[in-house]
Parts: sequence; C-alpha cells; structure tokens
Amino acid sequence: MLRFCTEKEVYPMPKWLIPDNVVTPQQAAEAVGYSQQYVCRLASQGRIAGRKVGSLWLIDLDSLRAHKAQADADGTAKFGRRYDDATD
Repeated sequence: MLRFCTEKEVYPMPKWLIPDNVVTPQQAAEAVGYSQQYVCRLASQGRIAGRKVGSLWLIDLDSLRAHKAQADADGTAKFGRRYDDATD
C-alpha cells in the first residue's frame, strides 16, 4: 500500500538540512494541481527528481514544475490525432 508522508514525519529533522525546493508529495500536489499518487509515480519512474527516504517521498518542486510546464506545452500533441477530429 502506498503511504504518504506528513510534514510531522518529514520535518522532525532541522529544516536547514532540507533544501527549500524539496517538499512532501502533498505540498507538491497542491502546488501544481496533481494528485499525490501521480506525483509519487512520477518520482518513482524518474520523470521528476525525488528521493525516497524509508517509505516517504521528498519531491523536488522545481523539477515537478518543469515537468508540468512541459506537459502543458505538449498538450494533447503527444497522443496523436483525437478520434473526434478524424475525418473519413
């Protein structure tokens, strides 16, 4: 079962040890409008920068924002022609 970290679990260590752009999956998801599951999947697939510490993910927010910008720029072009747009 996928487990998400909370701020209390990530930040018992001094905040100065964690870079400013590293956030929890929940914070990352809220920042770009994705679900926590999708953010963790992107990190586990290596599509964004992230590190798993034990069972908890730490996400590089700059990397996620760059991924989102590229996905928005690509739009539906990566899926090819839509069925609705097809002409016979």
